[in-house]
Amino acid sequence: MNINITLRAQKQINSAYWYIRCDSLQYSDEFLSAVYAFIAKIGKNPNIGTIYIKNVRKKLLKKYHYYVYYRIKRESITILGIWHTKRGSQFRVF
Repeated sequence: MNINITLRAQKQINSAYWYIRCDSLQYSDEFLSAVYAFIAKIGKNPNIGTIYIKNVRKKLLKKYHYYVYYRIKRESITILGIWHTKRGSQFRVF
C-alpha cells in the first residue's frame, strides 16, 4: 500500500522529536524510530488503529503517549498527524 505523510504531519513529527531531544537524545531517536516503524506497520495492516471519524483511524504509541492519525483511501494511506495525549482529544483532521 502506498503511504504518504502530509506536510503538517511531518512538521508535527519533527516538532515532537526536537521537543523530546531537549531532554534525551536517545529517547528522541527511539521515538522517531517508533513512529516510522508504526507507519511501515500500517502499510501492511491498515486497520490496526481504531476508527476516529469516517475513514480516519488513530493508533496510540503507548510508550511515547502520541497518537498517530491516518486516513485510508483505496490503495493509499495518508498520515495526517500526531498528537500528544496531554493535549486532549481535539485533534483537528481538516
